Amino acid sequence: MLARTAGMLARWSGRLAALLGLGFLFLLLLIAGYVVLAWPRPTEGLTLQGLRGTVAVRTDDAEVIHIEAQSTRDLWFALGAVHARDRLWQLEINRRIAQGRLSELFGEATLDTDRFLRTLGLLEAARAQLEGASPELREQLQAYADGVNAWVAQMRILPPEFLLLKSSVEGPYVEPYRPEDAQAWSLVMALDLGGNHQLEAARLELARFLGRDRLGLLMPPALTDLGAWYRALGVYRSPVETRPVQRTGSSTEEGFAEIGRSPEGRGSNGWVIDGSRSASGKPLLANDPHLGLSAPSLWQVAHLRAPGIDVIGGVLVGLPAVVLGRTAGVAWGFVNTGPDVQDLMLEQLHPTDPSRYRIAPDGPEHSAYAHFSEREEVIQVRGGAAQTLTVRHSRHGPVISGVHRFLAREVEASRYAVALRWSALDRENRTLEASLGMMRAESVAQLREALRSYWAPAQNVVMADTSGEVGFQVAGAIPRRNPLNPVAGIAPVPGWDQLYRWQGYHEFRQLPRRTTEEIRLQGGVHASANEKPIDEGQKLSFGEDWTRPDRKLRIVALLAATQAHDLGSMRKIQADHYAASLHTLIGSLGAPTSQHRLHESAWPLLQGFDGRMDRRKVGPTLATAWVDELTRLVFADEIGEARWTEHYGRRDFRSALEAVIARRDTLWCDDRTSSNIERCETMIAQAWDAALEALSARLGNDPKSWTWGRAHQAVSVHRPFSQIPGLRQLFELRVASDGDTYTVNAGRLSLSHREDPYRNQHAPSLRFLHDLSQPEASRFVMHSGQSGWVFTPAYRNMLGRWSQVEDLPLRMNPPEEALVRQERWHPAAAAPR
Repeated sequence: MLARTAGMLARWSGRLAALLGLGFLFLLLLIAGYVVLAWPRPTEGLTLQGLRGTVAVRTDDAEVIHIEAQSTRDLWFALGAVHARDRLWQLEINRRIAQGRLSELFGEATLDTDRFLRTLGLLEAARAQLEGASPELREQLQAYADGVNAWVAQMRILPPEFLLLKSSVEGPYVEPYRPEDAQAWSLVMALDLGGNHQLEAARLELARFLGRDRLGLLMPPALTDLGAWYRALGVYRSPVETRPVQRTGSSTEEGFAEIGRSPEGRGSNGWVIDGSRSASGKPLLANDPHLGLSAPSLWQVAHLRAPGIDVIGGVLVGLPAVVLGRTAGVAWGFVNTGPDVQDLMLEQLHPTDPSRYRIAPDGPEHSAYAHFSEREEVIQVRGGAAQTLTVRHSRHGPVISGVHRFLAREVEASRYAVALRWSALDRENRTLEASLGMMRAESVAQLREALRSYWAPAQNVVMADTSGEVGFQVAGAIPRRNPLNPVAGIAPVPGWDQLYRWQGYHEFRQLPRRTTEEIRLQGGVHASANEKPIDEGQKLSFGEDWTRPDRKLRIVALLAATQAHDLGSMRKIQADHYAASLHTLIGSLGAPTSQHRLHESAWPLLQGFDGRMDRRKVGPTLATAWVDELTRLVFADEIGEARWTEHYGRRDFRSALEAVIARRDTLWCDDRTSSNIERCETMIAQAWDAALEALSARLGNDPKSWTWGRAHQAVSVHRPFSQIPGLRQLFELRVASDGDTYTVNAGRLSLSHREDPYRNQHAPSLRFLHDLSQPEASRFVMHSGQSGWVFTPAYRNMLGRWSQVEDLPLRMNPPEEALVRQERWHPAAAAPR
């Protein structure tokens, strides 16, 4: 009986295995068939509905896309079609971010993000801004949208993301693209680069636990006792909430949670060298904008040519403009200025009518209070019931206190609402108008003139032209605050008090700038790396939250070390990974007392650490982990572990730790949760042991294998498939990387991700090098590839070069033999009458 049963099981097992094998084979054939159908192929002779003239679309051996049209309208149309061809999923997800419609795809996991974005009202602001746009800009955006839609209309098969994720809302897979979608995406980029409101909210929360001087050490400057002020105003909720606001906690949420919540330390590098300091005798320019790494990149590199326009450089997918690059006559680069362009305004509610808020310190009730305006937003949720959100606006802007974690936790909602005043939401925002002038500029003077209409996000612009002129210009709408304002924009302020209201914007002529003559007087070079751009003595109220000057100081030192620069020396500067701050800090810690099982094998690997964050070495890993653990031990007990976990990673408190260790400050080093009084040496030793324990858990028990490249991989995340095991390995890009948060070759640590805290998710998203003696010798590289189709080599084929700081030619006129793909697209025949 057992034998017969065993035989039957064996036969059925064999049949099941055969069926599974056939199923697996069928799946492989299905995938192979999809890849064959989806694989990009030449489209010579393609006709597109809406195209008015023939357009040439070529790709060279550096993957640069060259579009040549007979009119600017067809140029923008063709660019939209190219973006739909190469990056359709990216266009779709970008649009959903701007509109706050992620939950239609991802369910409750992204509800918090959607609520925040719907409250900001980016789409509504974009529509209002376009009402005042010039006819030329409206035509540009409409043509781009028409090109996207025309390409989608003739597609045979959609990218795999569309097949794996279908919206819960009935309708077409891909909705028509509109001009306001492009404008709204420009506002998302402004939000990503101008999120000062996060620092204000953090100060409001931390001021509850820390006095003026202690808060000023963690988040300088120490201007006033914020905690005492807010308690006197009755701002804080009671009792103190001891746990963080609960979030859904899903992995998909993590892929979108940082939108609008920019961490400290984001930035870029840019510098210009006068011809007197170059080997060619003409200016040199370098730029590497640092943005969140994504797969595919936010950028596509393209050359656009039509009557009146001939420009090449980085195009942000979703926007019809070359943002960074050059024309035949002038090159330019952007570095985020980082001024304070956001204020959180405390709106005091009427004691008996919460639909009204206070607008004056005193006076008759009818004039001292005003009504919030309201609108209803319905958020469709995949797999769940639709959610209704009531969005309120004060005269300052959208009320965000109900959709912001820190504010919802700390602010007493029965007495106050908190509104966001943000320059980018102004109807006058005409940033895309500036792009038109920039793409037509042929000199530094013309480029500077075009920047007059630039609005947000504010940028430090380095520029150089073929005539030998060089320049620097801060561009953007930067608020003027009352010089008597004691808070100076660093924390939430009473919205009813005129003292805290903006007094317009700084005029363009007032913004920091450098001419050729001024740059020559300062040694023939000018660099920008997100440091405070205002000279001592200049009376400009740009804000108080600035990036540390580590990168700027290092760039200046490296520029000074060579008299006659060329593209090679510029490339070496972009590759520099010396971490002066970490090098100095490790030297000040001394040798720890340790009984850890790995101390004897690990300590020799740190001795002789020279500050070089080389991916092949172990020293950078040990140094980073030691400082990481020490930072947590010194500061977490001051505000509680739960709150510390939320704040640490958004900022790393490096300056505060340096100050504490320099003076061996026992008041900070003492652990408030213990009955003993700990000295700094005790914490230093405990941190070393904790670092060894954490590294062994993540990387194994052999310290010799703990190379920086293993711990510090550059991760280009895919939204949303980086959050899904199995798909992550296919869609996400990873490579070992040099550098850290403060090196020129930047690789910002992800300290809030405790399972992988040293990974690099924010780094040079593009690198450009220009020699104005030979503009066609310009070079570039990006961190992914030009395509968003995961199965193609162009999805990832620049990753290796990028990690090695190698680059590719950026040519307007590549030789015929360098063109690997040539197509001509034609207007569709007129429909018969």
